[in-house]
Amino acid sequence: MSASAPRGHPRLEIDDPLGRRVALIDKPVFQLGRRTESDVRSVEGDVSREHAKITLREDGAYILSDRGSRSGTFVNSERVTEHPLEHRDRIRLGRSASTEPVFLLGDATDSQGTHSSGIVGFKQPCHPRRRARSSTMSI
Repeated sequence: MSASAPRGHPRLEIDDPLGRRVALIDKPVFQLGRRTESDVRSVEGDVSREHAKITLREDGAYILSDRGSRSGTFVNSERVTEHPLEHRDRIRLGRSASTEPVFLLGDATDSQGTHSSGIVGFKQPCHPRRRARSSTMSI
């Protein structure tokens, strides 16, 4: 994690035809995959049931780990097995998914602007993005 990355409120911002949603990473192991028990569930065909996980290490770093998926886990278009996440990293599960959740840290509203994707792929009771009176994000 870079020294200049903002800290606090780790989350995934998911932007797709369902709208922009925020999934708080609120536990030490955060599951991504097709299982209904996943913290963020994908309905993509090339996403494994237990595709990947984000783990909080004791030093405060968030690590994305592929769980042996056939189609791979990608960070910023690079295939990874294990990768320390940094602020604004784009995560893709599988080769063909066009929905790429963005890993965010910090309290400030930090949007990608007009980014949109063309696939309805992720299901989660996410917290809608709300604006507080200041420039901070209220989740």
